[in-house]
Amino acid sequence: MNTAEVESLLAAGKPREALELATRGATAHPRDAAWLHVLGISLHACGSGRDAVSRLREAASVDPGNAFIWNTLGGVLLAQGDAGGAKDALSESLRIDPASTAARFNLAMAFKQRGEYAVARSHLESLLAKQPDDATIFEMAIVLLAEGRAADALTHLDALLAKHPGQPQLLANRAYALAALARGDEAAEDARRAIASASQSFDVRTTAAGALAQAGFTGEAQREFANLAVARPQSPGAWQKLGMAALATGDLAQAVDAFAKQASLVPGNRTALTALGTALVAAGVQEDAALAFQRAYEAGHRDAGVLAALAHAKATVCDWNGLDALVAELRAAASTPSITPAMPQVAIYFETTPAEQRAWAQNWARAEFQGNVKLFADPGPRTGRRIRLGYVSGDFFDHATSYLMAGLLERHDRSRFEIFAYSASRDDASPATISWTSSDCLGGKPRGASPRTTSMC
Repeated sequence: MNTAEVESLLAAGKPREALELATRGATAHPRDAAWLHVLGISLHACGSGRDAVSRLREAASVDPGNAFIWNTLGGVLLAQGDAGGAKDALSESLRIDPASTAARFNLAMAFKQRGEYAVARSHLESLLAKQPDDATIFEMAIVLLAEGRAADALTHLDALLAKHPGQPQLLANRAYALAALARGDEAAEDARRAIASASQSFDVRTTAAGALAQAGFTGEAQREFANLAVARPQSPGAWQKLGMAALATGDLAQAVDAFAKQASLVPGNRTALTALGTALVAAGVQEDAALAFQRAYEAGHRDAGVLAALAHAKATVCDWNGLDALVAELRAAASTPSITPAMPQVAIYFETTPAEQRAWAQNWARAEFQGNVKLFADPGPRTGRRIRLGYVSGDFFDHATSYLMAGLLERHDRSRFEIFAYSASRDDASPATISWTSSDCLGGKPRGASPRTTSMC
């Protein structure tokens, strides 16, 4: 009996037999790192992730200089969703063996899972410089997509598709890249091809449905996500994606139902509870929204984002119980940069200073745009020039806001103010659409303006 026999059983797709043999071997050799290592791998293969991590940590403690064991531990932690623990284990593996391409690749995946895309990309670039294999090229494309560099991602995906024509996972991610580049029809075509050729693949269909949503085919995406949720009713991610798609189509009832099911599968999960609260707010069920945000708060999620949502929800339903203390906690958290910032508009509902409001807005912009935003310094007074005043809204289309603001815009003193409007919504080609840029105003002829507003300059 030796560890090679266990590895052979695992390679042959016989994890139960491998686990039985590995258990016997580790029992006979309790302080043997090799046996503990194969026992950990076997446990992982049988779905016992927590026990697998325990055995692998024990193996690493017995043989702390073994880079291979640290790499395996990192890979298992990564599969368990513990990207922080994986990063630590894989960093140790690379410290011991800096030339390990397997550990570097896994470390890149850990940083990707943590949302630290720039660091992940640097590790992948290092690997590509040495061995440009398909797996590394594909992950580079995914990271580039996450960074908003869709054109670069598309280049990598096209190169892979030239080698593997019609490969569904590549098509699905190519659809995502095309959607990000506003090539919606091409994106939808690739997404549909991916779904048709991999109808049994949950991952491919999920990616393709997401691409459909991003390309603007929200109804089609919602139907696909609904099918996926039915196929995987115990998958929190499936319900989350259905909820997001339903929100995009305005189907608030299905969005609330989907997020409620997600929250029931992962009690106390921040993402599920805040999504449920957001959907309930959109549906006008403010009391239930406050309860959802309260559940997130009580589960220990006391970051600025949750605090802001809860404080706003409580104020909306006139629940003053504990609100002052909550707002004080929010003000202390919201001025510090974080990956879960407070929505800046919440600041106007409570007693906050101009400096706090600016900090909230800057923190939100940094997190929302992941560093792709430049925070300009205060230029000082515009002596002898008109004050530039900008309005930003997601309602500059055929919406009540456009009509109600028309009179406001007309009444500005144009000798003192230079007015700009920036639309955060799609141009619906209606007469009310306001979708101007500074160049429009400089030219004195706004584009797509309401008939009541003849000039914004």
